[in-house]
Amino acid sequence: MDNSLLRPSSERTYASLYNKWVKMFVHKQMDQAYLQKMAHWWLYNCGLAPRTVKILLRLLSNAGKEYGLLLDPKAVTRMVMKKVDDNPVKALSLDNANKLLFELAGSKLFVPVLLAFHGGLRRGEVFGLKWEDMDWTHKSMLIKRSYNGPTKNGKARWVYMSPEVEKTLKHTTRRSQNVVNDIFDPNPMLKDVCKKLHIPIISFHALRHTFATLALEGGVSPKQVQLVLGHSALSTTLNIYWSATQEKMDLGFLTK
Repeated sequence: MDNSLLRPSSERTYASLYNKWVKMFVHKQMDQAYLQKMAHWWLYNCGLAPRTVKILLRLLSNAGKEYGLLLDPKAVTRMVMKKVDDNPVKALSLDNANKLLFELAGSKLFVPVLLAFHGGLRRGEVFGLKWEDMDWTHKSMLIKRSYNGPTKNGKARWVYMSPEVEKTLKHTTRRSQNVVNDIFDPNPMLKDVCKKLHIPIISFHALRHTFATLALEGGVSPKQVQLVLGHSALSTTLNIYWSATQEKMDLGFLTK
């Protein structure tokens, strides 16, 4: 993997994954059977997500190059990714998402959750959003950065500003250039509120999943969802979300 092509945050993530899960298993006698054995161990013994295992296999294969080994993780990866269907993305129902927003009203977590749920923004994009990125005339937000670098694919995109987002932001006190004044870890508070409401416990990133699955269920085209989420390829959107959309519901947002 060419680290020169990675964002700083991604580079740190891969380095962390390598040090924690891969480094101690690298040796000069690795072969294809060894890759499969490691994939099985990560999946079933460690309980890691299939997409995480996919990354680990790439890191392990790249590490083998130091010993002149030409390992191909693709066949093993195909086996691993078959498990994705058994581990659907976590997302809230529309009713539970609205319950969450109602409970968070007035808290520091309200605006970040609103942006993730109504716009599909990533956590870093929420904290990187600035007031200068707002186009009030066209009711759109320009997503062009994370809080610590560029967007995941390095490209900017416009996201429709729902009436709820527009109303909230227009009444938000501006204490800095950023829409969200402080950067913080939203997950602990989010977990506590989910427990209080007796709704599924989710991570902040699952709000992006919620946005995508509800949009697809509401009849929004996969291509449009791809553009809003900032996925480089339509296949990424379909692979992650299409199987998770089982029933239709009318969202009332993302209509443009």
